[in-house]
Amino acid sequence: MFPPPATPPYVTVSSVLPSGFAACARVLPPLNVGGTPTRWAALARAVGVEMHSGMRGQDLLNLAAGQPLGTFHPCSLGLDPYVWPVMLEVLLRHTTSESLVFGFWEGHLGKPFRPQEELLQSSIRRWALAQSHRTIADTPIPQWPDMREKNQQSWPTPPCLVWPRDRTWFVHSDIDDMEAYVAGSEEAIQEILACPDLEAVSVEYDDGL
Repeated sequence: MFPPPATPPYVTVSSVLPSGFAACARVLPPLNVGGTPTRWAALARAVGVEMHSGMRGQDLLNLAAGQPLGTFHPCSLGLDPYVWPVMLEVLLRHTTSESLVFGFWEGHLGKPFRPQEELLQSSIRRWALAQSHRTIADTPIPQWPDMREKNQQSWPTPPCLVWPRDRTWFVHSDIDDMEAYVAGSEEAIQEILACPDLEAVSVEYDDGL
């Protein structure tokens, strides 16, 4: 099991990713602009701002809608269901592990944790951990049985944490954010950044969130 990040919560990238990886990236899910999935860089150009690695999706949506910065727009909770399959397809090429570990935020489970459930805890979050064979990546998220079993809501919730048993990479998407942070080898992160079906930017451990 990975230890939870030691940095005070939600200050820098090191507060959401374990240390020791060669490279990190921030994966940006499409923003919903009038019902149209839109890339962050395209929306930044449309509203006349320069795209950078620390850009906030909520700020872009506010600028596009002519609303004050700080206005909240609903976003995905945990890993984006559209980005997740693409990201996982890339990352599975960089692990030999047959099993993956998933972390589900306690508030998404709809019930208290059972004493026998394995937990991972940071200073402000707790996640219930579950394992599955890597072939789960070939199954659409709504059909993932562990989610449907644990979650009492009518829609399945993607996990917030994912990593392979050999710990060659780690993914974290917090419940309060729409993006995902990925840590791994230089090769894995370069492939994430180069993937035409993903929008991602390179980040460092000491970069702000």
